[in-house]
Amino acid sequence: MKSITIYRPLKSNILTQGFGDSKACIAVDQNNSALFPTKIMTKTNNTCPIGYVDFYNYIGMDGHSGLDWACWFREPFYFPIIADTEWYSKDASDSSGGLGTDIFSKDPIFLPALPPQAGKQAYKLWEKQGKKIRVKYRVWHSDEVWVDKDVKVGELFAYGDSTGASSGNHGHLGLKFVDENDNTLDKDNGYNGAVDFSMYYENRFILDVLKEQSIIKDIKKTQMSLIDVLNKYIFLLRTSIRSLLANKK
Repeated sequence: MKSITIYRPLKSNILTQGFGDSKACIAVDQNNSALFPTKIMTKTNNTCPIGYVDFYNYIGMDGHSGLDWACWFREPFYFPIIADTEWYSKDASDSSGGLGTDIFSKDPIFLPALPPQAGKQAYKLWEKQGKKIRVKYRVWHSDEVWVDKDVKVGELFAYGDSTGASSGNHGHLGLKFVDENDNTLDKDNGYNGAVDFSMYYENRFILDVLKEQSIIKDIKKTQMSLIDVLNKYIFLLRTSIRSLLANKK
């Protein structure tokens, strides 16, 4: 096993935007100021519609700072990191109305290598601590926030939604390196400190992994209401229709 392994936190397996992608557009007025509430659309043929501009360029970033996973409204997300540390949560909501949660490792984690986006601050601390460093895992666009709680692997920690700068129900998942005071390192790396965590990632649903490894014998899944069930199957139906239409092109 790697020193840290990050799995998929939700059952749905539909990646809509990867790290470094630039598929999003933001609505602006005649003065090139973003509208409020924020309006986000996906590019068509790599082009933004009239009245919209490239979202990441607009906010001064080189591209998308994590992974976006499409989900049905209030689909549960379970904490997906296996590592030799404990974890705690803080509020990560932003000024656009996006609700989110940051989950911090209590201890530095041994990492044999760092992603290309890691900057001087991360490398300096990582080398000083014997190739160990603390991380922050973020989920954005949820419909409520888990704050000031200890978090365990496999534990429910978010419900999917479309809050803030979002074009539809999804979870934005990102990873950053932090110092002993929870401050994000290398915020000038073009991704506001986020790094491509693919070298630590396996695209498997975390609850399936835990069952296989017998880490948790009886995982308590959240109970779904009738509305949750309907939202799930509406999402699956829409996904199937989009897939059929795409195959006809």
